[in-house]
Amino acid sequence: MKPDFEKVKEKVLFQNEENKVFSNNDPYKVALMVKEEAGELVSELEKAYLTDDLTQVAGEIGDVIYLALKMCGALGLNADEVVEMKIERNKSKYSGHSDRSVAKSEWEIKGGDLLFYEQYLLLSCHENEPT
Repeated sequence: MKPDFEKVKEKVLFQNEENKVFSNNDPYKVALMVKEEAGELVSELEKAYLTDDLTQVAGEIGDVIYLALKMCGALGLNADEVVEMKIERNKSKYSGHSDRSVAKSEWEIKGGDLLFYEQYLLLSCHENEPT
């Protein structure tokens, strides 16, 4: 079953409008919240190794995903498309490699992320043009 990020994003954006605690849509401030929640995720994961209890880990993953969807909304990005772009980038970058550092090095020689994202976005814009 394919996740429906668009539907979840709509719920996140609706909650942001309804609850003033979540209403700050400044992308930089949201990014700082992602950083904080990612740190909490790491801490809870370290504790979970000792207890085998993933309850808090699941909560922190939810926080990170929630904030990522909030960031998409704040920037006008479609979450499905962002994830699809990342999947395609990872295929291009890591396919045929068994060593991550070698893949990263070769990727940079080929132009890196900036070139990939520019080409990807250019191609996806042309695919959506009426014929």
